[in-house]
Amino acid sequence: MSGEPIKISIYAASVGTLIVLLFIIYRVKHKNQLHWICSANVLLSLAWTILQMTRDVFCYTFFGIFTTAESILTFFMPCTLLLLSITLMKDRIKHTAVYILIFTPPVISSFLYLTSSIHKLFIISRSSDAIVAGPYYYIHYTWQIVYLTVSIFYVVYFSLKYTGHLSKQNLLFIIGILVPILFEYVSYFTYTKDSRISYLPGCLYALTYSFAAVCLTISIYKYNFMVSIPISTKSIVDHFSDSFLVVDYRNNVLEMNRNFKENFGNYIYRDKINVFEVLDNNLFEDFNKRLEESIKLSKSSKQTIKFEYQFKIRVRKYFNIEIIPIFKNKRFMATLVFLKDISIHKQLLELKEENTLRLIEKERLISLNQLIGGLAHNIKSPLMASSGGISVLEKNTHKIDALLSELNIYSKSPEFITTINDMKKWENQIKQYLIYISDIVSAVKDQTTSMNSPENAGFTVEKLLNQVTVLMEFELKKAKCVLNKNLKVSPDTLINGNITALTQILDNIVINSIQSYGNNGGFINLTVEKDPKGIVIIVQDNGSGIAPEILQKLFVEMVTTKGSDGSGLGLYLAGIAVKGQFNGSIYIDSELNKGTEVHIFLPLA
Repeated sequence: MSGEPIKISIYAASVGTLIVLLFIIYRVKHKNQLHWICSANVLLSLAWTILQMTRDVFCYTFFGIFTTAESILTFFMPCTLLLLSITLMKDRIKHTAVYILIFTPPVISSFLYLTSSIHKLFIISRSSDAIVAGPYYYIHYTWQIVYLTVSIFYVVYFSLKYTGHLSKQNLLFIIGILVPILFEYVSYFTYTKDSRISYLPGCLYALTYSFAAVCLTISIYKYNFMVSIPISTKSIVDHFSDSFLVVDYRNNVLEMNRNFKENFGNYIYRDKINVFEVLDNNLFEDFNKRLEESIKLSKSSKQTIKFEYQFKIRVRKYFNIEIIPIFKNKRFMATLVFLKDISIHKQLLELKEENTLRLIEKERLISLNQLIGGLAHNIKSPLMASSGGISVLEKNTHKIDALLSELNIYSKSPEFITTINDMKKWENQIKQYLIYISDIVSAVKDQTTSMNSPENAGFTVEKLLNQVTVLMEFELKKAKCVLNKNLKVSPDTLINGNITALTQILDNIVINSIQSYGNNGGFINLTVEKDPKGIVIIVQDNGSGIAPEILQKLFVEMVTTKGSDGSGLGLYLAGIAVKGQFNGSIYIDSELNKGTEVHIFLPLA
């Protein structure tokens, strides 16, 4: 036995690498045509390397047998490589004619090689260190070079044509097979110079095959080579308007289309393989839990699982999620996670709902105005008559009082004094009640009239605050309160709507803040700040606050915390007007004995 340590090391490394690669392919549970062709290619390389190592390092006795076996194996290697390239691009080869066409040259070469001693077309003569090539030898080597060249060209061409770039897995595949191909080119041009061809060291061939195996191993192990969607199919799915992921039985991402990368590219880890590591971002925290449960359920039930999910990607985006298990011959293959963007549909539904609510609120305001107008008219008549009657009663009571005093009746019958005093007391109370009712009716009618005004011109924030300041100046001074204005938007910011209605709303809110301090006075902060879709007006005080049971009824019922001093109509109408006239919203944040904040959101003009 003889052999050099370097040769032995190279051969051993090559054999070990090829065996590892074969083992990795073997471990794949759901193999397809691509796996079997790749396995065939690796087996051919492994068999050739073992034969070459046995002949070159350990044994020369059966030189002819080993040489013949090695040669036949090398004839079929370019075929399996070409088949591997085609399958990588097209997913599978369906027609038997393709196999026949590809395998015809190596079969012819094998036949001519085995019968070369008869016709001398392949090899004229052979020695231990060289051969004298026959005329067919150059044809044989030419089609091998063509096969290898087409393999490279095929992968590069289809990758660039359909995706515009070379993926990491395809790039590794190309680099891996390019090294032995370049070595073959060097050999080919060396052989064509002289009919007597010297053998190149077999360990160099083994080294190039080993390099190709290493590249292919990394491509399979790290980038899921051979389980991704074929490039011809990928070119189609990349044009889908919706996003999707393909996940295998180990929850590894086999493929994600271009739309998914465009939607979520800034939030995913593309260098990861496991889907939950790829989506390891706060954006997907809750989504990952639902996704994991849905994948398990879809596999066990063999049914599509659907749910709706909202992602906050710069703006709110809504997706219909479909988890589709893919089975072939009752065997689970992969899971398709389909994300259909329904954001526009949801926005249209929300807009339709907002418009509907706005119309309803407008109708309510109109109906309320008509109702209150009719009630005010009907109540005013008996109020005026009652006021007139009370005035007559007051005059007659004074006359009776004077007459009884003049006739000295009080001294004879003192009980009449109590009677006269009771009459005067009740006349005064009834008069105050009538005045209160009249004021309430007038105030309600004025509020509904101003909030239902047809005027709908744009106005600036500055003009609005000036009007509120002027109208509230007396009330603020009287209650020893200070109104602090904090403008965080441009004074020229335009609001679309009725300025009288909004002024009335803010006046009512400021008055409520004033009254929350009682007679103690205090600070009221009026802030206008920017919102992504408009502006927010905030009225804040540190007054008595609102009890929770009252707070939940505001804008729904006419409730008040002021007893006989309030009707609860102001905030109720404010809620209707903000929605109906300004397409906005209003809510209150309050804590008893700590203060209140009223937030009014208004879209900009």
